Amino acid sequence: MLRLSRKELQEAENDDSKVPLSLLVNASDVQNAILAKLSKLSRKAYIDKESVLLWFDELRKREYHVLQHIYSNSFVIAWVSPWQKLILQKQEDICIDSTHKTCKSFLNDKDCYLFTIVAKNSSTNIDCPMGFMITNTETSETVSMWLEWLKKEVEFTPKTIMRDCSPIEINAIRVVFQESVRILLCHWHIKRAWDKKIKKDVKASTGTKDSMVLRSEAHADLNKLMYCENQDDFEVLLNEFVIKWRDNKGCLEFYAYTL
Repeated sequence: MLRLSRKELQEAENDDSKVPLSLLVNASDVQNAILAKLSKLSRKAYIDKESVLLWFDELRKREYHVLQHIYSNSFVIAWVSPWQKLILQKQEDICIDSTHKTCKSFLNDKDCYLFTIVAKNSSTNIDCPMGFMITNTETSETVSMWLEWLKKEVEFTPKTIMRDCSPIEINAIRVVFQESVRILLCHWHIKRAWDKKIKKDVKASTGTKDSMVLRSEAHADLNKLMYCENQDDFEVLLNEFVIKWRDNKGCLEFYAYTL
């Protein structure tokens, strides 16, 4: 196009057939082409529910372990591949991650929850997904069903499970594994919860600047407790924390939250 004369460019403006097709393609055209290709690869039927059922038939043929409970308003589906099972059976320390709004329900097109088991692959020394579960109801009963299935079907017997701060998953782990599994809470999720609470409940009566200083102190004191390396030092720090924050009239809700 850069080599065309001014006259030729003016003629091209009035005749689309003289413009190369590649210049008529925009970003939305590329996106639509990609989505059409992905849809063709991922869908086995036009109706979502029928497509899911056909996929599970396919996974069974490939010797996947599958969990499939579909009701009128709720569902729980899960799967573990043969290679994932072999690695998962050897893992003692794993992480369970849940994400929301990553997929839609095939029952009512509402947002669902995707649960992923993540563990370190001993061959690559890189974290790797070891199993998946999708549900439209995040409850302790739902997560317990999945963990119980993993325990019996896949012979999944971890010693340590890392989670975020959700009481739903923690309760489900205790129901299925009792005290045989140690539960670790993710520091990032803990600090995010602390940050929300500190911003809301830690305030100084003397103004914004003093409130910011007080919030920095709250973060520092909680971090000292989090990273304490032995119980005796922890007890000392906890006692100092209690004395400092219980007498601060503007932070009573924060004090009650932490203890």
